[in-house]
Amino acid sequence: MCSFMVINTMIDQLIETYYSRVYAFALVHVISEHIAKDLTQDVFLQLIKREKELAAIDDIEAYIFTVTRNRTYKYFKKIKNNLNIQEEILTTYDEKYVDVEESIIANDLKEKLNTFIDRLPDRQREIYRMSREKGLSYKEIASELDISPHTVRNHLAQTLKTLKLNYHLFLLVILSLFILL
Repeated sequence: MCSFMVINTMIDQLIETYYSRVYAFALVHVISEHIAKDLTQDVFLQLIKREKELAAIDDIEAYIFTVTRNRTYKYFKKIKNNLNIQEEILTTYDEKYVDVEESIIANDLKEKLNTFIDRLPDRQREIYRMSREKGLSYKEIASELDISPHTVRNHLAQTLKTLKLNYHLFLLVILSLFILL
């Protein structure tokens, strides 16, 4: 009973001490307040899950920010995987269904996606196309555009966020068509 109180007090102290800094770190990387809050909560949930191990950690601050960095990378990896799945659905749909009417629908959907992409800011559109159409890595894009890979990642994350927020209905239509067939 006493050890639970000590651990709980330690976690409360960690939250009080590091919450705003972890949130700020996440916000700088993901640019969305909502996602930064989710990531921050994930970090502290991870600490709670490993509460028994925390006492043995020499540099708790370094540990907390390592967990934060890893959660942020995991978030970006998830975004990339979601975008790859969406693109795979479009490709599979286009390859599998050759019927004229279905082909027309697929082309219309591709045109809509391209219209949405064309509405992106110039730099986001350029980076998106280099990544998705040319298949270049973050490092290759960064080298070609003389920017950091971190900036490339941020642009791609913002692009996905924009496409998801503004064109969610469009993605639902694509998924609905794929599921119905």
